[in-house]
Amino acid sequence: MGLQVLLYWPNIIGYIRIGLVLAAWAASGTPALFVPLFSVSTALDGVDGWLARRLGQSSRFGAWLDVVVDNMGRGMLWSLLFEWGWLVSALEWCVFVCNHNTRGDHWKDSFTTSPRFIQAIMANGFRTPLGTWVVSGLHCLPLWLYGCQCGLLTHWLYLPSWIQTLGTLLLGAGRLLALSAEVKTTCGYHHVDKSHSCIQIIAAHIFNVFFVHVMLSHSQTSHLFLCRYGVYGHTLNTLPVMRSWKGKRTESCSAESTYTLLSTLE
Repeated sequence: MGLQVLLYWPNIIGYIRIGLVLAAWAASGTPALFVPLFSVSTALDGVDGWLARRLGQSSRFGAWLDVVVDNMGRGMLWSLLFEWGWLVSALEWCVFVCNHNTRGDHWKDSFTTSPRFIQAIMANGFRTPLGTWVVSGLHCLPLWLYGCQCGLLTHWLYLPSWIQTLGTLLLGAGRLLALSAEVKTTCGYHHVDKSHSCIQIIAAHIFNVFFVHVMLSHSQTSHLFLCRYGVYGHTLNTLPVMRSWKGKRTESCSAESTYTLLSTLE
């Protein structure tokens, strides 16, 4: 396939989503622009997957791009909301680094041996009541909180405070369910030495990004680093050109050797 994969329609939608995320970031101080831009980007997340199945254009690169754009958007919003928002983004990039490299474009169907709780969330591509709840908490909670902070829910939608509180609790519970699934799947990452505990794995990633966050002292700048941290470590394994070049060397490459190779190229 080679470079042809880059021009698949689902991937073109991914590029459009990146533009929408960047535009939303630039308009973060103007809720009337930010909310539509971010909402359209989130809505297109479902369109690219449907289009990939419809046109038979599923690819490892497309699955990678989809998660990268999701993490970029949510990480940006969490960093805008709270000074500690980078922690949420750090966890999401950690899960991406630990899992996506091994599961590829069929990652939604790769949890058949996982605990029942994880299988229940992933069942039918999240198209179950539990899966919908978790995905809603994952994607909608930060936008809901943004609406609360900016007064959009009060002055635009005229929602009473009890509905805002109830929505926050429901979406927050969904995000906590997603958190438990993220931690559990990270523990199952088979490239990680099993002698290391789940807490050690996650703590190592978060310590790395925390160190840079302290040095940069700016949550949005830290988010840019997180994007580079998550994306850069997987480029050789997903971009078609890089994968074909790497395939001449070895059938598979561990995360550690990938980072070593990248270090020598810098």
